[in-house]
Amino acid sequence: MILRHQILLPLIFLAVAWVPAVAPAAVILVGNKHSISEYTAAGQVINRALISGLHLTFGLAVSGRDVFVANENSGTIGKYSLSGRVIKAALISHLDGPAGIAISGNELFVADYRADTIGEYTTSGRVINAALITGLYGPTGIAVSGNDLYIVNFNSGAVGEYTTAGRVVHAVLISRLAGPDAIAVSGKDLFVVAGGAGTVGKYTIWGQAVNAALISGLHNPFGLALWRNRIFVTNERTHGTIGEYTAAGRVINAALATGLNYPGFVIVSNQRRGR
Repeated sequence: MILRHQILLPLIFLAVAWVPAVAPAAVILVGNKHSISEYTAAGQVINRALISGLHLTFGLAVSGRDVFVANENSGTIGKYSLSGRVIKAALISHLDGPAGIAISGNELFVADYRADTIGEYTTSGRVINAALITGLYGPTGIAVSGNDLYIVNFNSGAVGEYTTAGRVVHAVLISRLAGPDAIAVSGKDLFVVAGGAGTVGKYTIWGQAVNAALISGLHNPFGLALWRNRIFVTNERTHGTIGEYTAAGRVINAALATGLNYPGFVIVSNQRRGR
């Protein structure tokens, strides 16, 4: 067993797109080692263990009122409600090293960093193609925009672009990244966490650097979420924090939430908890 914080020094998603405008029910969900914690958008704790009993959480994604969690140790993707109820703890199983998750409609794309693949499944757990994309280099973060997938390769320090059908567009769209982890897309912009450099960089969807150090001075950053005109970034050091920044990279609150246990991918949801 290879633990995330052992193989990722300096560190290796969620990759998510911009979340719609502010709503009173908006919440931040973040993966800890063995649980999912829930916070308000202002950083107040709602539930430190909304979902518990997990097996080294890695990827994290929301679709409607459903939460999908990648468990590295058990090689599974679990499905839960926003209220924390277990829907199916092993919705998808027999994965080697599930990491980032991206959802498009009813399709769920999973980065498997040990198998060097991207698998495609339905949100109900049916296998479409467990090896949709192969020959990757430790894929971790993954983001989807329209018919395109943007994939972070931790081991090669690159981001690749593929179609949702698995065709290669650019195997190396962005290169020379230091320990890239998560990726997010908003319109024609890509945001990439480089854990080794302690930065979040901004690039175009064509691979040009806008600002490779849009946010800097981070401490083993891992995941990021884009919400309205804000960027939320997790730091695995500094006692486990979530920092809040503007879309232009200005610090709002570098310690919006603290006391996390190796926080990983982070997402923001406007959905009501329900079910």
